[in-house]
Amino acid sequence: MEFNFTDEDKKNLNVLRARCKVAGLGDGIIREFRIDENGNLDDSWYTDDFTSITNELTIDSYPEINKLFYQIYEDNQSYFLSPFDEYSEETRGRFMFYINFKDKIISFSSVINYYTTNESETEGIVSELFNTKPQAYDEFIEIYQNTTPEYRKLTFTFDGGGDSGYIENQGENEDGDSVELTGPIEDVCYEILGLEYSGWEIDEGSSGNIVFDFSDVNNVTYHVYFNMNVEADDDHEYDEVLKF
Repeated sequence: MEFNFTDEDKKNLNVLRARCKVAGLGDGIIREFRIDENGNLDDSWYTDDFTSITNELTIDSYPEINKLFYQIYEDNQSYFLSPFDEYSEETRGRFMFYINFKDKIISFSSVINYYTTNESETEGIVSELFNTKPQAYDEFIEIYQNTTPEYRKLTFTFDGGGDSGYIENQGENEDGDSVELTGPIEDVCYEILGLEYSGWEIDEGSSGNIVFDFSDVNNVTYHVYFNMNVEADDDHEYDEVLKF
């Protein structure tokens, strides 16, 4: 990593040091930026200020220093983004500049935001969902018997996120042939998701399959394969520093 500080850059850093001293921030400060999905710095999501590492006092930044930071980042963007490339094509997170005035060093760190999936499974007996609504269970069995009684397992896929979720209109039987998602079966699917995985459709959402086993129509079981999407983050400290 390289960057050639001009005399003007060094002058601006000395002015910043004087301002920090007067404001009581000490010799160590931090400035935080957002990294957008295109890998560029964006300060619109955070306050435009420097924060003391020792006492959390702050002062406002100003154009000359902002320009310097953006230039350092742009000149070394591939280096700064290399940790992000391990996670996904979309680059998002936060980027921090640390200035140590005593040692005249600028160092860097980032927080990488990414999505991951937590997998789980659960199973149960369909009739137990309708202890107070036996008619609904009867309709569920009737639909099965009127459509694909020769098959013992039916699979339906669901997907949700951003406060909205749905179950695919077409499922499949054990041979992989398409099966229509009819009303009573759809109702049971939503009942299962609401019972077993309340909130499956909110925030980052989830996806998965519900498999019904009709081997015994008096004791139909369900098995849910559930993938919950969650946002996680990792901290990264960069080895290289800049001396000014």
